[in-house]
Amino acid sequence: MGEKLGWIYFLNEACTWEEKSQAESFLQTTFSRPIKLSDEDVAQLSRAEAYMRHQLNALHFSGELDTDFLNERLATMRLRLSRGSAGVTPAVSDHQGRVEIQLPCLTPSSADKSPLSNLIDTVLFQFAIFLGDTMDGAAPYKVSRCEAICRKKAVEDCTAFYQKFRSLEESWKHEVTQQMENLDEVERCADFFVSSHGGRFCSDSCRFNSFALRKQLQDPGYQAEKQRRYRSRKSGQ
Repeated sequence: MGEKLGWIYFLNEACTWEEKSQAESFLQTTFSRPIKLSDEDVAQLSRAEAYMRHQLNALHFSGELDTDFLNERLATMRLRLSRGSAGVTPAVSDHQGRVEIQLPCLTPSSADKSPLSNLIDTVLFQFAIFLGDTMDGAAPYKVSRCEAICRKKAVEDCTAFYQKFRSLEESWKHEVTQQMENLDEVERCADFFVSSHGGRFCSDSCRFNSFALRKQLQDPGYQAEKQRRYRSRKSGQ
């Protein structure tokens, strides 16, 4: 079994799509066949991603939610419960290391909609459930933004994402970099995750690398001193 497509997974993948071909590759692993995107298709993906990110921003920073776009989309959906990833043959991981993605069994689906529209409807439907439960004060899980910071050169595969969402990203970045200097060279990790027990990072790698970078920004000699202590321990063995 591979990853089940969910709105968080979609957002985390979408931030790495620098070119249309990368989005097409993601869709191919979901639908087991090549899918070519038109400019309008790309715009649809972009609108769905932007909508969810703006609502997450509003939730976190106590802004005003916009439900109109989601309500209009929900009005066109027809739910279908089906075995085998909503009737789509799941993809398998290939020699390029692409991860198998499967649609959930309960998805919005209709004969007159394209695979792309079904995929977008699926993540928006899931997001609507999360948003509604959150507005009711009964969200079944907590979604957090990773608090790791990283050098810009380490996230070059997300350059287009940070440019597109610069205004939103400034708020997220400021939240974890207050009273820090030399911030022009860093970004905040773009990933969201389901957090438990007060988790602040999407992965151990983010936690360790962010800690080292913070120390280095606060103390430029930190890395050199760390290496010196390591060499001293090695020579003393």
